[in-house]
Amino acid sequence: MTGFLAFTVLGLVTGAGYAVAASGLVLTYSTSRVFNVAHGAIGMVMAFLCWELTVQRGLPVWLAVLVVVGVAAPLLGAFAERVMMRHLAGAPTAPRWLSPWGCW
Repeated sequence: MTGFLAFTVLGLVTGAGYAVAASGLVLTYSTSRVFNVAHGAIGMVMAFLCWELTVQRGLPVWLAVLVVVGVAAPLLGAFAERVMMRHLAGAPTAPRWLSPWGCW
């Protein structure tokens, strides 16, 4: 019975992670009509940072997760918004080298 409980908890946690990733993809696509997987790359960087803090630096797992989720991820998001996203607010959606008809 303990194996069943362990697999149930692990399945719920894994499913919740997939649900968050899927909702990010859906939200990005529904607002911009661009299939953007950059949030997966950011998640990979944050997972690597958590691994670095726990395995290489010796922090406890709960502290590494707290640092990554509470400090590093918000700082990276604020940096990306400030440096990249604000400059894209008034940018055209098509590249300049495309003709007005959308062909080469």
